[in-house]
Amino acid sequence: MPLARRLLLLAALAFVGLLTLTPRPYQAPASAATPWTCLLCGDLGTVDVLLNIALFVPLGMALRWLGLSGARPVMVGLAVSLAVELLQATVIPGRDPSLSDLLTNTAGTWLGSGLAGAAPLWLWPSPQSARRLAAAASVVWLGMLAGTGWLLQPVMSPGTRELRWAPPVPFLERFAGQVLGTELNGVPSDSGLIDPEHLGRRLAQGKVSLTAAITVVSWPEIAAPVAEVSSVDSVAVVRLSQLGQKVLFSVRTRSADFLLRTPAAKVYRALPEPAGQAVTIGGSLDADLLTAFTKVGGRTDSAAVRISPGLGWALVLPLTFYPFDYRPDITSAVWTALPLLLVGYWGGRSQGTHSIGKELPSRATARTAVLGCAGLLLTTGLGAIPPLTGTARQGWEAWVACIAALLLGGLAARYASAGTVAVATPAAEPPRARRASSP
Repeated sequence: MPLARRLLLLAALAFVGLLTLTPRPYQAPASAATPWTCLLCGDLGTVDVLLNIALFVPLGMALRWLGLSGARPVMVGLAVSLAVELLQATVIPGRDPSLSDLLTNTAGTWLGSGLAGAAPLWLWPSPQSARRLAAAASVVWLGMLAGTGWLLQPVMSPGTRELRWAPPVPFLERFAGQVLGTELNGVPSDSGLIDPEHLGRRLAQGKVSLTAAITVVSWPEIAAPVAEVSSVDSVAVVRLSQLGQKVLFSVRTRSADFLLRTPAAKVYRALPEPAGQAVTIGGSLDADLLTAFTKVGGRTDSAAVRISPGLGWALVLPLTFYPFDYRPDITSAVWTALPLLLVGYWGGRSQGTHSIGKELPSRATARTAVLGCAGLLLTTGLGAIPPLTGTARQGWEAWVACIAALLLGGLAARYASAGTVAVATPAAEPPRARRASSP
């Protein structure tokens, strides 16, 4: 066991190093413009805070399980984070050290240490506690889906009034090709002022489109906006971008107001060699479907993202690469199902025993109740919440993934319960009975 705990600590440190000390020279201008004193840095400040906390949770757990208690795990986490920030500031190009990173990393270590210290309470709870934990996890899961659906509603930005071609945007690359023409909502539009009231009505109806005819002369490593509808403060409401061979289309949602990511539809390997060839690119939002497309010669490629409550991963995680957003329905299904592992585990633990050797009054009744609650939970989360939040229902992938997660959690609880009972049962036998049966 000590060896396993040391390996866990090494894995946690390697995880931190991999995600914080990898050079990103292409981000050097953005990093240089980020003040080290910021707490919510940039347009994705909330994302950075959440990810920096989560990054150090495994380290805190590993330190606690290695035997460090009290404030010692937190002090180690603070030292590791300080070393990372100093390396980012002096050696690693393209990284942006900040006070926010130091504070949130330390908070993540504290959270991980607390979770590890309380492991017996949530890994091996009593049946009564397991029922409460399963109910709480179910409420959190439903809240996560409802909150995501609310955050995914398209919104205008105050002062939106202009369609811009190849605009200069801070921290993004400038589109190097030529914009030959654009269409906004099917109407040919030149770069310049637009009718914001008409766009606002279209956006409220969930129907907006933007198309551009362009020439391709490079494959940028950072997203380069081709055309966008934006406010006087250059806040994009509708944006069409190029990233390497890919074409991205996004529409501003409420998530941007909370410094979270905005989902985008992305067409992979869509653009030809950068030799000045003219192509047509575009995207649209049609109710609950976000689509991007390219037309090169007689060939059309497209990709779509279903705007569903399972799209929470696109608001938080930097999973903007293959295969995660290549098959967004699969990623959304997995994201939706993961919390249900805990619901299934605690639901399975709730069917345990009150004490060693004493079964609950009716095991069959408890099992029936758990199955009924699971069915009601899935029906509410996957069936009722989407229309209530104006988003799409997820496909069969989500149902399969969620059912599998509940079953896997219940299976884990069964083996955990069996192991606990097997160890504790001999100790419950009265001493006299053991002596009487001894030869």
